[in-house]
Amino acid sequence: MLGRLRDVLAKSGVTLADEELLDVLWLAGNLPPDAAPLVRARPPAAPEPRPGGQDGNRPTQPSPTTPPEQAGPEPSGDSAPGLPLRAAAQADGRAERNSTPRRALAVRAPDSRLLDARELRLGKSLRPLRQRFPDHRRHELDVVRTVAAMADTGLPETVTRPVRTRWLSLALLVDDGVSMVLWQRLATEVRTLMERAGAFRDIRVYGLDTRGAAAPRLSTRPYGHKGPYQTPASVSDPTGNTLVLVVSDGVGEAWWDGRMRDVMQLWARCGPTAVVHALPTRLWANSGITAQRWRVATHRRGGPNTDWHITDPVLPPELVTFDSVPVPVLEPSPAAVAGWARLIASPGTTAQLPLWSAGRPATGRPFADTRQGDVADAVLRFREAASPEAYRLAAHLAAVAPVTPPVMRLVQNALGPPTDNGHIVEVFLGGLMRQTTAAWPTHLPQHQLFDFSDEARRLLLGALSPQELLRNTRSVTRQLEAAIGRSSNFPAWVGHPDGTAVIADTDRSFGWLKERLLRRLGVPPVSAGAGGAPEAPPVRLPEARREAGRETGRETRPEAPHEGWPPDIPPGWSQLLRSDPQRLGSYRLYARSTWGWDDPGIYLAQDEDGTTVLMRTPTPLYSMDPRQALELIRTEAECLERMRGRYAPRLLDWDDGRRQGMPWLAASYLRRREDDPGSGPAPNLHAFFGEQAGSVGDAVFRRVGGDLARAVRHAHNVGLVHGTLAPRTVLVTDHGVRLVGWMTATRDGVHSDHREKYPRSESYLVTGGASPGRGPTRESDIYSTGALLLAFATDRWSDFRPDEDALARLAASEIDPRLVEVLWACLDQDPAARPTADELVDAFASGSDDETDLAGSADDLALAESLVLRYRASARRQPGLHRSELASALKNLSQQLSERGRRVEALDTITEAVELYRELAVEHPAAGRPDLARVLNNLAVRLGDAGRHEESLAAITEAVQLFRELATEDPHYYRAALGTTLNNLANRLSHLGRREDALAVITEAVELYQELAADQADSHHPEIARSLNNLANRFGEVGRHEEGLAAITEAVRLYRELALQRPRPYIPALASSLTNLAVRLGAVGRREEALAALREGLEIRRVLAEERPEVYGEDLEQSFRVQSWLLDGDGDRP
Repeated sequence: MLGRLRDVLAKSGVTLADEELLDVLWLAGNLPPDAAPLVRARPPAAPEPRPGGQDGNRPTQPSPTTPPEQAGPEPSGDSAPGLPLRAAAQADGRAERNSTPRRALAVRAPDSRLLDARELRLGKSLRPLRQRFPDHRRHELDVVRTVAAMADTGLPETVTRPVRTRWLSLALLVDDGVSMVLWQRLATEVRTLMERAGAFRDIRVYGLDTRGAAAPRLSTRPYGHKGPYQTPASVSDPTGNTLVLVVSDGVGEAWWDGRMRDVMQLWARCGPTAVVHALPTRLWANSGITAQRWRVATHRRGGPNTDWHITDPVLPPELVTFDSVPVPVLEPSPAAVAGWARLIASPGTTAQLPLWSAGRPATGRPFADTRQGDVADAVLRFREAASPEAYRLAAHLAAVAPVTPPVMRLVQNALGPPTDNGHIVEVFLGGLMRQTTAAWPTHLPQHQLFDFSDEARRLLLGALSPQELLRNTRSVTRQLEAAIGRSSNFPAWVGHPDGTAVIADTDRSFGWLKERLLRRLGVPPVSAGAGGAPEAPPVRLPEARREAGRETGRETRPEAPHEGWPPDIPPGWSQLLRSDPQRLGSYRLYARSTWGWDDPGIYLAQDEDGTTVLMRTPTPLYSMDPRQALELIRTEAECLERMRGRYAPRLLDWDDGRRQGMPWLAASYLRRREDDPGSGPAPNLHAFFGEQAGSVGDAVFRRVGGDLARAVRHAHNVGLVHGTLAPRTVLVTDHGVRLVGWMTATRDGVHSDHREKYPRSESYLVTGGASPGRGPTRESDIYSTGALLLAFATDRWSDFRPDEDALARLAASEIDPRLVEVLWACLDQDPAARPTADELVDAFASGSDDETDLAGSADDLALAESLVLRYRASARRQPGLHRSELASALKNLSQQLSERGRRVEALDTITEAVELYRELAVEHPAAGRPDLARVLNNLAVRLGDAGRHEESLAAITEAVQLFRELATEDPHYYRAALGTTLNNLANRLSHLGRREDALAVITEAVELYQELAADQADSHHPEIARSLNNLANRFGEVGRHEEGLAAITEAVRLYRELALQRPRPYIPALASSLTNLAVRLGAVGRREEALAALREGLEIRRVLAEERPEVYGEDLEQSFRVQSWLLDGDGDRP
């Protein structure tokens, strides 16, 4: 049947693909009987005369009096013909007086999504609200009890029970002022998200007027702007079972003058209330909805906000109190929504939330007055007040205006990071855009047209080149092609000679649609007899410099030889070709690589001091695509800059092509021994294996594997995913592992467009479980790391597979089986089941044999001291470099000194490391903040060991604050670290006698680890055990002995399991928990059981103290004190 239908359509001149035919059949069955076709093709007709003698089939050329830059960007002459796509306007047959009327067809263009990939995680974060409770107003038959009653009485009687229903209703209030037209898509997605969450028994949506004289008031339809209106009290639920959720940008006057404060106070007294802020967090301070983080404690599930107990996260209640409306302000992110949902769904818990600071006076509202004076002054004031990204976006919008809100988002998305939706707000509220649609309340938000004045457009476009405008238009077109059929739509007009409507043509289009995309949108092709597709005036870009050698030195004569030139060429390198560059910047090239990618090429060069450096620049064959070359070089330069010379070459200099026509970068040259210029180039991982006499010992494997794990962790901490880890990208030096090959890395979640164009080692990439088209992730880097290290252990490089041969080789090796088990977990097809980089680092740092640790302890300390001396000397010679290496070496040395009981020296060393990390965090926050938080945690421990408890508390409080911020940005990687610092904070508070505060903090840590363990089975058991041990101590301090006993009993059970698997790291912890168990049992009068637990722990501590008295001597003395207390039966607990 389908074959006959396809034949009939083909004979009629309509050729459809399978997917298109299925769309047609579905549409035919779903259209109402009296519906007209979406697009009706008109028979070819003679062109109608147009004003000014223009042919309607061709776009109007700019008039001689119109500045050329006012014409919108069109496709270049070498691209396939297409039809212009313009923002929708009311098609009533009238045209603007200063424009030419054009025929057009209405289409539904794909819109961009604001929540995008976050939608699924946002839905998961709402799960705590999906609770059901008995509704005593509705009953249902209880089958079990009915049967039992009939069996007992013999009578046909029924037994009912209350129906379990969802506990909350939702009142969704959408602020629908003129500025909120930008966020109509967000409001729609929030409503859809709430409907799909399955958490609410009913959802009512209202419009919220915050701008009129009668504001605030509610309407039954957002953006309808007509009655009937309701008072805000109409959504107040005295039963407390209605959640009021407001979506707003805080621009309306009622947010500034206090009227919304009274309304929000009313809602907060009745039930849970929250605000979803439409603006990015960096713009909250410039709106009427500002927020500050507070610690919130609830006493019952879903209670009114006014019943919350609110305190400052750091300062005591005596110093600061909360005096605003207790309404949380949420950004639409999974982390923010999850914390809020858990708080209101819990019968009693504590969380930190941003609460509305409603006391800000309206007189403090910052603005740039761009509506006074002439247009030139307005543009200048806008440029001074707005961010550079917003000004650039304004120029791009001016090039395609008039625009609707969906078109604004498309243009912004095409520009890419760092431009985001917040910059659209800056442009929209900057005073330069004007609404052009008459009687706008009769139009939907996505239909509203906004434009710039001609003079403002001319001034804004002066900041952009035609090439940049063309690139952005092409990017918009690519977005449309990728989003067809996968996202919601918005109305637009496509210029077409057979169009059924007439619109005003301003010669400015935001995209061009080619034939294939037109068919997907239901637009008939333009017949050749009708004049063909509209001819687009080509924008002639500057041709690529075919003679670029004049600037880059590719064809210049070699410089006169001098003594020592050229240097010796190391293995793997060859002499330069005639077409290769001779000089780039201040570097003189002398060799080219014979390995790796051919384009961009890799070269050796010397700087003016004769130091050898590594350079990368496009080869002559590749120089015809300078844009792609620039993106590759820029990516590698940014990655090396973020790595700061840690586990990667150090970036020395780079050029984007403005100085010499083609981009290039210079990085440090990695040698086998970094301090020995004659040691030769550093070998890659495969070559390094070949130097190990046929096998890799456990010590070498741990050193290389640990360095690789730390390198991957550091990359992830600074927002990088390598994505192509392979033996050739891992170089081994005497100072550790270095990662190279960053040109196609993923930065902050943005994937490279050029990954598929370069060869990759498929053996070390995920072979399954990834969705098609998905780019590299942190989990895929972990897979590659595990595969690389297992190949390193088994000598299976070209065809590594986790098969029986690999298992046999690993069993015959000297490598710790427990470490091998962790590496196998890296290859799990479920990304969530793989260990994180932190867990991989921990696996390499622990688990070695006792004898090896004891024998190597002195060597470890000597090595740590030598590294500090080496990096201190390097940092003294080059103050701007080597600070990160010195800081890391100092942190390691402090740990080594502390383990040997040299606590004063350990404290001095870690203090110096903290100062260095502070400097690095200021210069590079993305890379420096995690390191600073970790070293502050170490500093707090060292200060506590020295008895300086006040200073220790200040250090750990700062560390907790940093980790809270990091965990909000990336919960998967930093929540576990937050739990560790919370443990330390609880200990510091306890030492200062703040026992209730310590109990609250350690309770939060235990809950956090339990949530992590629930998400990842059989993980975080060491952290849970340590936290339960501390929780037991805190319960004992406040006299809650039974609860303390329950906590320590569970901790001992976990430590027993861990000690059986890995004795070395967990035997001391087991002894400590047994001693704590003895104290808890003694506190409740169970002396015999207490003595039995103590004896077991005492035997362990005796053995440990004999081996390392400087570390475990004090622990043994504590056990003896506990024993005396239990035997004497009186006195204070030890």
